[in-house]
Amino acid sequence: MDISVSGIIIAVALLLVPIFIIYRFKVPIAEPAIMAVVRVAIQLTLIAAYIFYLYEWNSPWVNLVWLLIMAAITTYSLTTRSGLKPMPMLIPVGTGVLVSVLLVGLTVLWPIMQLDNPFATRFFLPVMAMLLANMLSVNVAGLRTYYQTARQQQQQYYFMLGNGATRTEAITPFIREAFSQAMKPQLATLSMMGVVTLPLLLTALLLGGCTPLQAVKLVIVITCATLAASSLALLITIFVSNHFLLDKHGRMNDVTSPAGGKGKSDDGRSKSDDGKSNPADSAPTTPLSESSIGL
Repeated sequence: MDISVSGIIIAVALLLVPIFIIYRFKVPIAEPAIMAVVRVAIQLTLIAAYIFYLYEWNSPWVNLVWLLIMAAITTYSLTTRSGLKPMPMLIPVGTGVLVSVLLVGLTVLWPIMQLDNPFATRFFLPVMAMLLANMLSVNVAGLRTYYQTARQQQQQYYFMLGNGATRTEAITPFIREAFSQAMKPQLATLSMMGVVTLPLLLTALLLGGCTPLQAVKLVIVITCATLAASSLALLITIFVSNHFLLDKHGRMNDVTSPAGGKGKSDDGRSKSDDGKSNPADSAPTTPLSESSIGL
């Protein structure tokens, strides 16, 4: 199956329906809608261009370079959106992203799909891209919660250390809370998968030439792989980042970004000029960037 240029034009013409509704009822989103369409068009054009050449070359080395670039972009986005200092936190975040994607991705491509060449562009790109895209939102929530909880419950951490707990035992409640907050959206998505996500994935796979049984199998593999990669990336990042969060005496260092300490938090609470939250506004959902977690 191939879609001709005329078919693309007809598909784009379908946008006239929402455009008519916007202008007919004067919905105040005309300019943002136009900008969104333009951005999507530019992004899809650029993506189509580089994917075309990647498929033409079909080189394992080129695919690995592509993976490194995408992992670096994901790492930087994770670090900044989590309210962490780019240096030195890029190291643990990047380690978690790259190790988890390679381990889970190659597991999917080799023992699960049993490909002769797991680095073939046709399979390597979509699998790795899906794993990277899925872990972004999950790990942002997990990392922000981990450092936020560590800041808010420092006294509990030091109390446990003072009573003979190891560092791992003392930070376990923070890890538990981080995974709880990170996995809730995933579990909510799974609960609605049969209504929202599954039809979309099955439609794409069936249109791509898969049989219904093959499509269902792929959906199962993709779902399990994305959950595993996100969880593994968060766990690796937390344990590697503890070398920067905790000094040799077990005291907490400041790894939050000063740039994140101005204005309002994501949930709209006000903050003082020095970047700290108003005590009256303190709550478990306070973003990490509202104050440091150092002593």
